[in-house]
Amino acid sequence: MPKPLPTRSRYTGGPSRGEVRRELLLQTLEDLLRTQAFATIEIADITRTAGVSRSTFYFYFPSKAAAVGAMLGDVFSEVSAVIDTWTGLGETLAERRDQLFESFEQIVSIWREHAHLMAAMFDAASTDDEVRGMFDDHMERFATDSAVRIQQEWEAREVASGPDPEALARVLVGMNVRALERDMRSIASGESAGDDGLAHVLAYVWDQILFGTN
Repeated sequence: MPKPLPTRSRYTGGPSRGEVRRELLLQTLEDLLRTQAFATIEIADITRTAGVSRSTFYFYFPSKAAAVGAMLGDVFSEVSAVIDTWTGLGETLAERRDQLFESFEQIVSIWREHAHLMAAMFDAASTDDEVRGMFDDHMERFATDSAVRIQQEWEAREVASGPDPEALARVLVGMNVRALERDMRSIASGESAGDDGLAHVLAYVWDQILFGTN
């Protein structure tokens, strides 16, 4: 089973002083990422902007990459909720196809809402083993759930199965990630507002694999 990504705190009786500081650091980093590349942000920038000491930052996070990993927990929790809905088998073919296209619209929307953070995540994953491990674990969960969904659909429609569902799912998830990364980097750099047709194109590929329809 993949290990869960850390998330921002969910307060049930009011945040403690430590929780407030931790959230302040995370929010400060996310704000800085809207105007600066991850590689150019120093821990001193975060602490100075947040108005706390450098030792305070290290009390909560061993590195700025670890802080990015903590923020990613919330984003991937949102994506996981969408995936959970999509992997539930609808009663009719039309319902299942609608679920697929709606899910991709939601997933692309979530990634774009956090475009600067997601671009930073890719940067952090290239240099930080912990962030890379968390990201890989989450992608593995997507692939595993998708493989189950592919097998379910083939069995429900009583059609001859194609390649191994797990191998196929990993290729498809990898395709999604590469396309989403390009889109996020384009948005984060200010080059564009994103590809308007991205969600439909990704869903179309999955639609052809699952349903074999036009």
